[in-house]
Amino acid sequence: MKNLPILNCAPQAPYGNADETWVLLPALAWQVIIVESAIDRLDAFEKVIFDLMRSGDYDGEQLTAFTHLHPDLVMILLESLRGYGLLGKSDDGKYRAFKSKDDVKAASENSGKQTVGWIFQQPWTGRLYPAFFPRLPIQPISENGHTIGMKKLLFGDESNPLVRQAPALEFPHQRGINPTARDVIRLFELRKSGEFQERISGLRPIPFKDKTVNQFDYRKTVRRVKFLSPEPLPVYLASAGLVFNDTPSDWHVCCPVGTGLSLELRDQILSCSNDGDFNADAVVKRLCEKTRHGNIYEWAQAQHDFLVHARKETFSTFGSAIEEYPELFEQLNAFHDVWARLRGTEGDAPRHFIEFVCSAARKTIEALVKVFANLRPIADLHIYLVSKNEDENTKSALEWLSEIGYATAGVDGLFSVSKSWLVKSADDSANYYSLKFVIGAIVIQGKEQEDHPLRVAAASNPDFFIQLKRVLELGNSSSHDNSHKSGHDDKLTKEVALSIRGPLTQIIRHLLDPDGTIFKQD
Repeated sequence: MKNLPILNCAPQAPYGNADETWVLLPALAWQVIIVESAIDRLDAFEKVIFDLMRSGDYDGEQLTAFTHLHPDLVMILLESLRGYGLLGKSDDGKYRAFKSKDDVKAASENSGKQTVGWIFQQPWTGRLYPAFFPRLPIQPISENGHTIGMKKLLFGDESNPLVRQAPALEFPHQRGINPTARDVIRLFELRKSGEFQERISGLRPIPFKDKTVNQFDYRKTVRRVKFLSPEPLPVYLASAGLVFNDTPSDWHVCCPVGTGLSLELRDQILSCSNDGDFNADAVVKRLCEKTRHGNIYEWAQAQHDFLVHARKETFSTFGSAIEEYPELFEQLNAFHDVWARLRGTEGDAPRHFIEFVCSAARKTIEALVKVFANLRPIADLHIYLVSKNEDENTKSALEWLSEIGYATAGVDGLFSVSKSWLVKSADDSANYYSLKFVIGAIVIQGKEQEDHPLRVAAASNPDFFIQLKRVLELGNSSSHDNSHKSGHDDKLTKEVALSIRGPLTQIIRHLLDPDGTIFKQD
């Protein structure tokens, strides 16, 4: 085992009684400087003055009359805003707010507060964990009695210490692509989103969480990011595998940065186990023994039976033609697997079980879009967008969809197409993209191509985009992406999650089989 830093970023899990098994996950730590927006640092008085100055060029007397503040306080506030770089001062002593693009750029470069900290990347996929830490949260370890490939994590305090053994998974031989500044900025946009905060509010901390680990305020807006080193620092992140008392038939894995359960990491540990990682295999066996199956062989047989049933559900819905799309077929099987498990629960299901179904539905949409992007390459769409901005693209897309028969009320957010994104090739978009950009690109593509499936299918399913929006809203309850706002929090029930199957099926048919000649028809 490499002698690398071991970090505890406070993994958390849904509320409920669970038996824990600790594990150390490989990660890549990148040290970055983030530049925050000065606007996020304003107090209530400063915000009032700044908003007034952005709406017009007012002097001190006018601001005093508007706000009923003391003239001296108004001048202090104006100077504070000037110090932040949000106001300028002309030769005649008048203040003005930056309004032009050049002025805004100058203000953002000179006024933002800089913070140095760390972000963490999965070495297998290259995906960033949604967290930023001003300092590395070092996990104390016991120096006595280590075995090969194991570390003893030390919790509690000197008067009441608690030691937990944690095996360390192997680092992959090849790692994912390096993150970009844009990836980091999107990380902050996700963390401050309403649905993300709703999701993590329903979590319980794993015992012995250090409450001082992360003091960063994710409500701030990050304007710029700079990487301090071209190479990351390899580290281990402490996490926990769980078996819940109310669903003892299976085991789960916590995201190591405190965002709940992660199906992706669970699948990764299983993959490492199958690839010969001794420690990953030990973790899987230990967790399987804690389930009601009692050992890994009985657990594996139960999983196999569920997957066989899931494949039958997929074939009964689409027929054998769905196998022509392997990635989509695999994801549909995964969706039907968790969907059938949820359907088989008695009474009210645990929330994390419901979220698994919603997350699997969204991932199925992602797989569908990748398949479609490869069938209908979208790399050259920027040719059509030379003179248009995102607002014009969205308006144009909505008008066209309405003309050919689609219901489009409230789906504006699906079509915000970035010209800078569209210059990428279809291969690049299949690896990493913002889903709403791809959906918007497909719509613009349909407007340009006479034989596009969107045109063919419009009459048979006019609610296609309404259904798509709904599936994505629900899927965001446990998604890494923040392309759409959900507002689903009070509606996320077992019945709602089970009902997602119908719209999901129609969405797939709509894009891949618009005239009903490929898949088995109900």
